[in-house]
Amino acid sequence: MNLQANQNAFNLPFRSRLFMVILSFLAALAWPSLAAAQVEAKSDSVTIFAAGRVEFCVSDHDILVGAIAGAKIPGAHAPEIVPMGPTYVGVLLGAVEWDTPNSNTKPVRLDATLPQTAAAAARRNPHPSPDDPSDIEKIGVATLELIRPQLEKIHDKLKLAPNQPAFELLLADYAYNYGPEIWELDYRVTQESLGNDYWDTRPMRPAYHQLYPPEKGHPHTLVEVNYPPAADPGLLDLLARRDPILDPVALKSPEAVAAIQNGDTQKKSAMPLADFLREAMPAAFGGKNAFSMALLEDRRGFQWLIAPPEPPPPPDASKPVEPGAPTLRKYTPPQ
Repeated sequence: MNLQANQNAFNLPFRSRLFMVILSFLAALAWPSLAAAQVEAKSDSVTIFAAGRVEFCVSDHDILVGAIAGAKIPGAHAPEIVPMGPTYVGVLLGAVEWDTPNSNTKPVRLDATLPQTAAAAARRNPHPSPDDPSDIEKIGVATLELIRPQLEKIHDKLKLAPNQPAFELLLADYAYNYGPEIWELDYRVTQESLGNDYWDTRPMRPAYHQLYPPEKGHPHTLVEVNYPPAADPGLLDLLARRDPILDPVALKSPEAVAAIQNGDTQKKSAMPLADFLREAMPAAFGGKNAFSMALLEDRRGFQWLIAPPEPPPPPDASKPVEPGAPTLRKYTPPQ
């Protein structure tokens, strides 16, 4: 503003000058809110999903898990198999990675952060009490606290089916004094419109569903999970109706097919069952789709049978690790 403009402003009537002062004061008060809104807008995340088919098979001393990508969500990753603590293997489905545009922060990847969180949550209490939550519940709550801030950054309308969680964690382990078990932990969200296509996203507490062992009298066979939930036929359906797509695999693996159809896989060794899954899943669900497979042995822990194209990154080296903490890659219990 030049000198003449300043002089003109000074010569305004007192009431007009007072109005301009009040207007400037209100603008100054509004500025922090505007700045906060800009920061909030910049904090919105691009969410990457993992989707596809997961097959578990419990043998005499091992839990096999295979994961293959699906085509239900464009641009989605394959389901992510991760070792989680000394006796757990996890599969991550749904929202698994968040990237913040226009930011110097690295993307948040659950396959890198969740294993360490789960291992810490499930560390056994040396003085347990009957009221202590189970390891599965501890991992479930710790996972919720890990993903909560990321889910709350989602301000777009999520196009999820009514029965579709935003994130799903499958956990398989050998429980102390119990044996093999498989759990499904569903993390759903609620969304509220705040106007202008801007949504407030709130995660809910996880829902726990035990998938294995089966109810008494039910067969011990494959445990199948599809994300997003769909009625697409799994290996059990394809075998039951003798689908020709599995004929070549079934001819090569008669022992495994018989164990699966008779419902007694827990009495069989792992390798014939692993050989069947290795060929049957790509044949049934897409030979060119990303496929990975792992094994959790009751005494030797986790190992890859088919590593994913991009293995999970190691835990964050910047975070201190307690002395004597078990590795997430290999664990051998004391003899």
